[in-house]
Amino acid sequence: MRPTFLFPLLTALPLALSACGYNQLNGCRSYYQRPDFTALQQNLTAARARWQAADIQDYRYDLASFVVEGDPSSVRMIVKGGRVASVELLGASVGGQAPAGQTIDALLTYLSDSLSSSGKSPCLDLAVSFDAADGHPLSASSVNALDSIQDGGGGFSVSNFTRL
Repeated sequence: MRPTFLFPLLTALPLALSACGYNQLNGCRSYYQRPDFTALQQNLTAARARWQAADIQDYRYDLASFVVEGDPSSVRMIVKGGRVASVELLGASVGGQAPAGQTIDALLTYLSDSLSSSGKSPCLDLAVSFDAADGHPLSASSVNALDSIQDGGGGFSVSNFTRL
C-alpha cells in the first residue's frame, strides 16, 4: 500500500512547470530558497540504512498527517513481524476516512519516491527529519512556494515510537 494521504502536494504538483524554469523572477515567492535535494536524498539513504541495521520488526507509533486546507488525520499504528497488525484512528481524518496503515519501511519508500519526483518541481520547499538512532522518520513537510498558489502543502509527523 502507498501512503497516498501523506504527501498530496508532492505528487500533485504540476511537473510541467519544471520545464519553464520558474524562480524568484518568474513565479516563486521572494523568500524561496531551493532545498538541496541531493542532501535530502543522502539523509534518507542514511536513515534507511540505520532502520535496516536496527532490524525492528515489532513497534508502535502515532502518525499525524495534514494538508494545508484539510482536517488533520491521526492514527496509531501497531506493526508486528514487519506487517501492520492494527490501525486505530486517533483524530479527525481527511475526507472522513482513516488513512491506510503503513510500516516504517513503507514510509521510507514513499519518502524516497516523493523526493525523486519533488526535485522536478520548480518552487517546492521541503523538509524531512529522521531519528538519529534507528532512522525512522520523525517528520516531513512540503510547501509550494509558487506565487500563484495561495495555500499548498502537507506533511506528516511520527510520535510515540515504541519497540514492542
